[in-house]
Amino acid sequence: MKWSATVWNEGSMSNSMGKALYSMRVRLALVCVITTGVLLCAMATVLLRISENQMELQSDAAFRNSANSIVYRLQNSRIIDDAWLSQIEAGSNLIVHIEDNTYPILFRGSWSPETSRGRLVSLAHEKAMSEYLFDVKTKPYSALATEEITFDVRGNHDELYKVFISLIPKDAGWQSLTLLKDLEKENRTRFLLRVSFFAVIFASLVLLLLFSLLFSKRATVQVEDANKKHVEFIAAASHELRAPLTVVKASVAESAKEQVSSHAEKYHTIAEREIRRMARLIDELLLLANADAEKLTLKSGTVDFDTILTELYENYEVIARSKKQHLTLSLPDNALPIISGDKQRLAQAFTAILDNAVSYTPENGHISVEAIKSKRTLSIVVSDDGPGIPDCEKARVFERFKRSDSAHADKDHYGLGLSVAKEIIEMHNGKITVSDSSAGGALFTIRFLLH
Repeated sequence: MKWSATVWNEGSMSNSMGKALYSMRVRLALVCVITTGVLLCAMATVLLRISENQMELQSDAAFRNSANSIVYRLQNSRIIDDAWLSQIEAGSNLIVHIEDNTYPILFRGSWSPETSRGRLVSLAHEKAMSEYLFDVKTKPYSALATEEITFDVRGNHDELYKVFISLIPKDAGWQSLTLLKDLEKENRTRFLLRVSFFAVIFASLVLLLLFSLLFSKRATVQVEDANKKHVEFIAAASHELRAPLTVVKASVAESAKEQVSSHAEKYHTIAEREIRRMARLIDELLLLANADAEKLTLKSGTVDFDTILTELYENYEVIARSKKQHLTLSLPDNALPIISGDKQRLAQAFTAILDNAVSYTPENGHISVEAIKSKRTLSIVVSDDGPGIPDCEKARVFERFKRSDSAHADKDHYGLGLSVAKEIIEMHNGKITVSDSSAGGALFTIRFLLH
């Protein structure tokens, strides 16, 4: 029942974190899309406005050129060709109305607007008179210069036209030109341009949203992996802490029952051993937690590798001999370089690595510790001829609570030693790697750069 509750809590924690990560990915994607969308809309609005202004300028220029062309023709020719007027009208949706001394010339036009041509001309003349006091029925003041005006007018169906009216002096009076241009086609073009702009923006935002979701998912892969390892870490730590506590509890209970018995001392011994195991586990967990929180501090001092390795050899030579193992230490003839660092922490790291080798090497096996100095690096190599580490597990050998299947029966090791060693070595700007030894066992190499 306790195991089931633990699994349920771990699953619940994992699901909760999974939902939180999904929510974070969605929020990141939305923030990216909204921010980019605002920028795109602002840029699109500016570009759209520039495009529309260019279109309007081009349209006005074309309209003005057509008006000037007709005025020039009226000034310099007595004959107006209907075919020429039809060509001008059809090319730009224009309506040409010419009067000679207030009498309209006979020209039916090349196309039929929504509002009748006569009605549009009347509306134009009425607006010119009412709003601008420009009367096409009155002879111009100057006998040499033309008089002209430009404005907009709407037809009976609310369609919009641009109007140009000019009074042209002639020897026998004057002529008036009323030129209208249908703007509905341009308005439709402008509307389609706006729709196209914002359709492209919308499509871009949809693609950006999909890309952002994909990118944010990839960006949070490491967070998800860390969350998974965190859940596994809590589960493993809970299991490892629960085991010695259960033994201590049982031993204390039995000791209380048999205080006068010879078995009491045995139970006390068991309790003390399990308490030491638990204290060691808690110390290693505390070190790793401080390293994760960047609160692990090193006592700066001088580190003499000759002394550290010699003491390490002396401590483990007795242990190795008791296990019928052969432990050797190989140091160069010249003294090893002295570096700045925390001697106690480095000794702890080397101890964890050598302890790992001693634990997994069989009877009559060989373990070697060798120091190799080059011009720029100092390497400490620990090798054994134990069962070795499969290639598929080498990448995870420094993960917390990671142990080989054959090591699970060893209650003195929790799978934290190599993790602790890696943290300490990296804090000294070193690097630790694992490979296969020549005898098929494990070979750990620690490298430090020499300045």
